[in-house]
Amino acid sequence: MEQIQIQTLMYTESDKEKKMIKKDEKILEEFLVGQKIKNARWLSKSEALELGWHKQPFVIELENGVQLVPISDDEGNDAGSFLTTIKALQVIYVKRD
Repeated sequence: MEQIQIQTLMYTESDKEKKMIKKDEKILEEFLVGQKIKNARWLSKSEALELGWHKQPFVIELENGVQLVPISDDEGNDAGSFLTTIKALQVIYVKRD
């Protein structure tokens, strides 16, 4: 079996970036840690069209109203897939209705 070697680039965060990451971690902890999943579904076609997307991602809705929606890039240009550790479904795909 052929092995693929993955090369990683070394990156050092600046003090400003470290502070921003710490702040973001606190926000994520406040809104995500301990929450239960209330609903799990694909975004509807009309919801996707409102966002200007051609694909419908899988959405995780938490009990506090937070929705987790994967996007293809930081600008939110389109929907994205979730990578999972579920052996029977390793990628939660996007729909294209």
